[in-house]
Amino acid sequence: MNEDGRNSADESFAAVAETTPAMLWRGDATGKCVYLNRAQRIFWGVPDDGVESFTWSSTLLPEDSEKVFAPFSRGMERQEAFTCEARYRRYDGVIRILATRAEPSFNSAGVFTGMVGVNLDVTDERAAQSELAESEARLRSLADNLPFGMIYQIVRDDQGVRRFSYVSSRCKELNGVDPEAAMANPALLHSQIIEEDRDAFEAAEAAAFAAMKPFEAEARIRKPDGEVRWFRVSSAPRTLADGSVVWDGVQVDIHDAKMAEERQGLLMTEMGHRIKNNLSTVLSIAAQTGRSAKTYEAFHASFQARLMALAKSHDLLLRDTSDSADLRDILESELRPYSAEAGARSLMLEGEPMRLPARAAVAVTLVVHELATNAAKYGAYAAGGGEIHVAWRLGEDGMAALTWRERGGPIVTTPNKPGFGSRLIESIVRGELEGALAPRFGPQGFEADLTFRPAGKLP
Repeated sequence: MNEDGRNSADESFAAVAETTPAMLWRGDATGKCVYLNRAQRIFWGVPDDGVESFTWSSTLLPEDSEKVFAPFSRGMERQEAFTCEARYRRYDGVIRILATRAEPSFNSAGVFTGMVGVNLDVTDERAAQSELAESEARLRSLADNLPFGMIYQIVRDDQGVRRFSYVSSRCKELNGVDPEAAMANPALLHSQIIEEDRDAFEAAEAAAFAAMKPFEAEARIRKPDGEVRWFRVSSAPRTLADGSVVWDGVQVDIHDAKMAEERQGLLMTEMGHRIKNNLSTVLSIAAQTGRSAKTYEAFHASFQARLMALAKSHDLLLRDTSDSADLRDILESELRPYSAEAGARSLMLEGEPMRLPARAAVAVTLVVHELATNAAKYGAYAAGGGEIHVAWRLGEDGMAALTWRERGGPIVTTPNKPGFGSRLIESIVRGELEGALAPRFGPQGFEADLTFRPAGKLP
């Protein structure tokens, strides 16, 4: 003990405390602040001789009072260490965050003499932590809401052992597996790849791992419910300080795109066949029309009309996404213009709905066009007052039966030599429709019984 009653240990503490950049303080057994070191006095703007009149709470933001007083009171009562963190107003009015760590102090007799503590300015650290937390929250939100995709991280150690360090929540929707289950069992997602795609996937993956180059592959997975879907995996490596390698990757569902690609391929193939068939039909029509036409004008009119009939059939097909046309629509399209030319002409159509796929629809359109052309030239529609009645039904054998009957036209007789139209009808009915045509030239008008396969020619 010195002559003035001060303990040499207190003097040593004060000597060190005044020079340290840390903010130190001491409170007595009643909780009153009895000492602030130079760094703490500067922070709060307390004069060297102003500690006695300084009140700690005057710098504390009121809304943070409980954060300090509760642990302080508990520490004083129990004479034990405590920590707290709160916002304080610095000497210049700027708000800073101080983290406090206090320890109880006892004299040589073991009597509690108060608290000794340190305040650390953690404002910048907390701001960085808050910014990092916000950034992580944004990234997690992005990862969890990525449409049709899942983000993941795979860590591979120097022994080649790998594990998931992160799997986004989309794993459940994409693979039918909880993210926690995928992280607990690294082989779980890999085992979903169907056997036919597994070898190629593993080879691409091994090559990327060996070369430390970005990896990309497509494969099909079988989900727990049995559904099979296409996906694409892309990832890129980066080496950590401990030598392990992290692969940052994304798994994207490409099933719908794959299916669309396959459908497009089929459509392109079908289009190729259809173009080829149409060109063959056009060439046949041109050749046969040319043989039967006596003048260029006659050839031009007949050829153009037949091409228009071909075009009409495709227009009907394009109206419906099923790539088919209704028989009634085909008959209406070809016959209604003739019946509308004169009010006395009439058209009667009678039959159940019957859809014809593309190939059969085109064939039936050409047949109806030839029948309508003949009716306009020689039959019921050659003059006013004629009538055409068409009826159809589907038989139990899957064959369609169509009856064509004309009334009110000129008297018709069996031609000595069939024209191109008749030959074209016969060719289409037998070839494309696998059917038969039975024409009759009677005194009341032309009639015909047509049987055909609605689905067109069987493969």
